[in-house]
Amino acid sequence: TPDAQPLTHEFIQKLKKPVTLIVPDGTWRQAAKVFRRERVLKEQTIPVSLPPEAVESDYLLRRMDKPGALCTLEAIAHAMGILEGEDIKQDLLELFNLVNLRTLATRSPDWIEAMKEWAKKAGRSPGKTWASVAELREKYLPKGYRP
Repeated sequence: TPDAQPLTHEFIQKLKKPVTLIVPDGTWRQAAKVFRRERVLKEQTIPVSLPPEAVESDYLLRRMDKPGALCTLEAIAHAMGILEGEDIKQDLLELFNLVNLRTLATRSPDWIEAMKEWAKKAGRSPGKTWASVAELREKYLPKGYRP
């Protein structure tokens, strides 16, 4: 929402009470509808957003057309990094990269090359995922695995 507060360590310290992270999973439009529809969310929560400079998405399964847009798991990982620390963030991002990798492994190599080209043309960096695909493949997929 436009009135969302940036989720920062300073913001959390000002609250002086425990924080519960509520994350509607869905498209941007669906999440906005949930917020408008559920009165308790409007009346008893403080909408937050990740700081805009926080991260560029590594999500490769769909295109993110909005700058700063993240898939749900990425957003949760980065929010938990702010709330609980870097270790939980890294664990969640490793899981996220594994989901990316295993899903990409079921698609053709042509599709992966097309996504790389799209990222270049769009002026977007595909992020760490491309660099770590080989490492994750070696770490998590059985030797000789073929989709």
